[in-house]
Amino acid sequence: SCYPTPAPTAPTAAPTASPTATPTAQPTRVPTGGCFASDFFSIVSGAGTCVTSERATCISDGPGNYGNNERCLIRVLKTIPLEVREFVTEATHDRLDISGQSFSGTTGPQGVTVRAGGLISWTSDHSSTTAGWTICIEPYASCYPTAAPTAPTAAPTLSPTATPTDQPTGVPTGGCFAANFFSVVPGGSNCVTSERATC
Repeated sequence: SCYPTPAPTAPTAAPTASPTATPTAQPTRVPTGGCFASDFFSIVSGAGTCVTSERATCISDGPGNYGNNERCLIRVLKTIPLEVREFVTEATHDRLDISGQSFSGTTGPQGVTVRAGGLISWTSDHSSTTAGWTICIEPYASCYPTAAPTAPTAAPTLSPTATPTDQPTGVPTGGCFAANFFSVVPGGSNCVTSERATC
């Protein structure tokens, strides 16, 4: 009763770390689902001259230099913008005609939008061949699914650590001195008290 125990200090909870969101994966250049061959290009004639590549999201005059007197006709099945990967033909003579526009030399149909049902026609003359052309569909939103973002994982909350209760010291407080425990009777001069009369 002479040694009051200090009130225990309330434990302090460790701060909870903020969860870190995982970045959303970017779409790749390879489409999925039904976004292949017959979805965009249909070779009407000249299948041996014009070929598809990259899972039929691109069409070209074939590998290497194109040949003389080539002819092919391609129908576009969906409204799509075009992306030029390569375009080098004999200017004015070897040309790509797209929905009424002619392209030759080094000026390709970059960014040109072809409506569904539109035609792409390739024609080369009897001389001077070059590297040729490759055109593709620009990234087509419905064909390039974006991976669902991964839900952030919350950092585990650390268990609070209790602060140990201070132990009472050897010094009493309140009315816990001299007469509470020992009384030196008159004549007992050889006896003394110490430690604030607790000894």
